[in-house]
Amino acid sequence: MAAAARRPWRPSAAPFAGALLVLLVAASAPAAGEGVFAPSADPDASRAAWHAALAAGADPAQLDLLREGSRLLAGARPDLVAGWRRDAEAQARAELRLVRRRDLAAFVPAGAPADTPPLLLRQEEGVWRIDLVQLEKSYAPQPPGSRRIASDSDNPFGPLVPAPRRVPGFRFGEVDLLGEPLPDAIARLRPQKDAAAQTRLAEILLRNAWLVDEALDRFEAVARADTRSYEPTRDFAWLAWALDRPERAIPLAEQWKPFSFDELSKLHARRGDAERAQDYARRHLLQFLAEKGKIVPAPPSDADLGREPPPSARAVPH
Repeated sequence: MAAAARRPWRPSAAPFAGALLVLLVAASAPAAGEGVFAPSADPDASRAAWHAALAAGADPAQLDLLREGSRLLAGARPDLVAGWRRDAEAQARAELRLVRRRDLAAFVPAGAPADTPPLLLRQEEGVWRIDLVQLEKSYAPQPPGSRRIASDSDNPFGPLVPAPRRVPGFRFGEVDLLGEPLPDAIARLRPQKDAAAQTRLAEILLRNAWLVDEALDRFEAVARADTRSYEPTRDFAWLAWALDRPERAIPLAEQWKPFSFDELSKLHARRGDAERAQDYARRHLLQFLAEKGKIVPAPPSDADLGREPPPSARAVPH
């Protein structure tokens, strides 16, 4: 790993928003992101184009300056644009340095404020494009009041930019599309109904475009359709856990007997339901002791079997 620019880089323009030059650029910029908003063979020029595009109010989903997955993410999640604009404003005020490693580059703070978010770029076809998908996977702050999502164990920018600490890692690396353009792969797989195609589509939506909710919808549909094996449900449950959506997996997980009480306890704890988590933890302990011969297991109750108790066992009102 080597730093491409050892001297700190500092924006030479005045404040990020409202500069006359930016307004002139915005007035003449093509809608599809050509010209001044195009990617460059110089990562600093691509950075400047991204900052100018955000200041000018350009639609990120239409910018060739972004990687394909980032454009899909921008189109599906316009609510994220305001956060990217705030990041760009913070970067424009900060002292940045450029670090590079082969086809990866990042602008990171050279000094205070150290919490300035990084800007990630990848070199594709000789030019540097912005990678917002990996930014959201590994570096974006969590929404207020939410729990932490899992870290991306496959984060390729990790050696360049330390990511914030999160819950234990999950493998969110990109799916190898074997040269097929990302939009074409998604369009080809969407109409296919078989489990293999829908699972691959869900993986692509999640890993290559970070479209979390749509990906989980498809993982869940595959799990519900498979009534012979619980592996799809297990995989869906732990993915929902990692993505801080445990409530989506709990109803389906509780239908499968192979799901251990310990796993269900962790799902409820992740959801924030301490009472249910403790209940399943207690069941797990009793099950463990029974298997070791330490206690004699009690017969299952009518409630456990999902049936009404006989009339003689029901409470008699006083």
